[in-house]
Amino acid sequence: MKGRQEVRIAVLTREQIVPVGSPIFADDNRNLSDVTVTNFTDVSDLAAMRAAVAIKKQVPGTTINLYYLGKNIYTLRSIMAVGADETTMIKVDDDLDALTTAQIVTEALQNEKFNLILTGQYGAGGDGTGQAIANFIGLMLITAAVSIELSSKHGKCIVIRTLGRGRRQKVVFNLPALVMCDRTMGTVEYSSLPEIIQAAKLQIKEFKPMVKHYSSERIKLQLPTPRPKKIFTPDSNLSSSDRIKQILSGGISKRATDRLEGPPKEVAKQLLSLLKREGIL
Repeated sequence: MKGRQEVRIAVLTREQIVPVGSPIFADDNRNLSDVTVTNFTDVSDLAAMRAAVAIKKQVPGTTINLYYLGKNIYTLRSIMAVGADETTMIKVDDDLDALTTAQIVTEALQNEKFNLILTGQYGAGGDGTGQAIANFIGLMLITAAVSIELSSKHGKCIVIRTLGRGRRQKVVFNLPALVMCDRTMGTVEYSSLPEIIQAAKLQIKEFKPMVKHYSSERIKLQLPTPRPKKIFTPDSNLSSSDRIKQILSGGISKRATDRLEGPPKEVAKQLLSLLKREGIL
């Protein structure tokens, strides 16, 4: 790739912690006394690291800076053995939300000028973290990448994305950009012994974030609580039999009304007198 600018790649990976085996309960059989956990890195994060190494072999002068979100040094060393040139550990808690994590990563990358940022679709970039980082830094975002290469002819980056159900999409774009790698990218490879020894000799930098963890709650829409309906209670002044009648009738009392009774002519006369008396006629 003659005349091409050197490529500086940042790879974002994250430590994930999960319990293994059955928890050991205390004697009272209610509280957990000990839980065995294991640390691992998502396959998509490892795919991002492998993709960076492939680009390094393709483009001379490429450097890979590994950023690790976690605290386990042994898990980090295993990722470094894939082919990192520099490594930075960002010690964060496992329960940080995506927004705070993106702010921390942005703070760590703001003084560096990377051409390409690679991360896992379900690892360090999962749960919206990758989208937030791209938005904070102002980079083009490519998701679900299954292959990535740099074109020496046009000086562009070519990514093949998966759209599900075997469908693929080819995207050609200019750097800088942030690419999120899918789990199906490439195959899992094991580092050789010389690579592991070389990774053990590399110095690990530590980054202490200045971003504070602010707790936030989502606003939820809730329907107003319906007003309680009045419940009928029988009149305590009535006798027991009358109260039972009120309960059986649902508390409906007989309305006092004036009834017009008699032959039709007599009823008509009564109605006319009533309308005149009320001032209607």
